[in-house]
Amino acid sequence: MPLKVCIVGAGNMGAHHARAWAASSDAKVVAVCDADKARSEELARELGVTAAVDYRQVIKRGRVDVVSICLPTFLHSEVACFAARQGCHILTEKPLALTVEQGQAMIDAAQRHRVKLAVSLQYRDGWPARCREMIRRGDFGGPVILRFADVREVRPKLAMHRRGMNGGPVIDMACHYFDLMRFLTGGEPRRVFARGHVYGRGKPRLKEVDDFARDAAVITVEYEGGHILDLVVNWGMPEGFPSYTEEILMGPALLARPSAGRLCLQYGDHEEFWNVETLKFPPQQRIADLIAAIREDHAPEIIGEDALIALRVSLAALHSMETGQVVEWTDDRRTR
Repeated sequence: MPLKVCIVGAGNMGAHHARAWAASSDAKVVAVCDADKARSEELARELGVTAAVDYRQVIKRGRVDVVSICLPTFLHSEVACFAARQGCHILTEKPLALTVEQGQAMIDAAQRHRVKLAVSLQYRDGWPARCREMIRRGDFGGPVILRFADVREVRPKLAMHRRGMNGGPVIDMACHYFDLMRFLTGGEPRRVFARGHVYGRGKPRLKEVDDFARDAAVITVEYEGGHILDLVVNWGMPEGFPSYTEEILMGPALLARPSAGRLCLQYGDHEEFWNVETLKFPPQQRIADLIAAIREDHAPEIIGEDALIALRVSLAALHSMETGQVVEWTDDRRTR
C-alpha cells in the first residue's frame, strides 16, 4: 500500500514536497497543514486532499505514515518529535534545527520510537555523485577545493533573515555545502574560520526584522585529507539585485564546473561535458530514498546525524565571526 503522507507547512517548499510525494506511486498525500488556513486550503485543493491548521490533530487520527516538515527551522524539532511519538517517519527540510539541542532531540526521538528521520539536503543529488567517484579514484590529483558563492537580494521571507527563526544564510543555506563537502571527500571538518556582516539592515523589505542574523559571510572550512571549502554567502543586496552564483570544484589535475544542466570538466589539454539530470521537484530523490529505507528497513542516505554535523559547522562559523578565532573541530564536537 502507498505510504500516507502529511505535509506540514504549505509555503513554497511545502508545495515542492507535496508535488514530489504526489508524483510517487509509493506514496499518497492525505493532508496539508499550515497555520495559515488559506494557504493550506489552496495547496490541498490542488492535490485533492484534506487541509488543516493543526498538524497534531491530523497525525493523532492515526492515518499518517510519514510527516514532511517544511516550516521555519526553529519549529522543526517540535513537529519531528511529536511525529516520532506518534510512530510516523519523518522527512524534514534543511537545516535540521536551529540549535544542537533541538537537533539532538529529533535524533533521539526517532531512535526511541523506531522511526526513520531523513533530511532533505538535496545538494548531494546531480553532479556531486559523479565528482565523488572521481575524487575517490584520484582523478583530481590531490586534495580538492570547493568554491561556492551565492549572492542575492534580500530574501522575500522575513524568517530567512531572523536569527531566532531560520538563522540567516550561514545556517539556512551554508548547511548544504558543509554536508556536500563531507559527501564528496568522505572527510570530516577539522577547522572553521569565518567573517561576516549584516547587509540587510535598513533595506525596506526587512523593516519588520528586529533580530537580524548575519546575512553576508566568508567561511573557510578545512576537512580531513587537506580538502578545503571556500564559501561566500550574501542575502543582503538591494531589492532587484540579479542573483550571482559561482560553483567550482578543483584539484591539481582538474577543474569541474556545473552550469546550465551540464558539468564541465577542464583538464590541461581538453574539456569534457557531461549532462546532469535535473529533477522536476527538488526533494524527489530524498523522497525516493526515504521510501526505500522504510520499505527495506534500513537507514536513509542522509540521516539526522549528518545534518547535525552540518549544523555544528554553521554554529562554529558564527562563533568564529563573533570571536575572530579559528574554531578547531574535535571528535567530541562531531559526535556529541
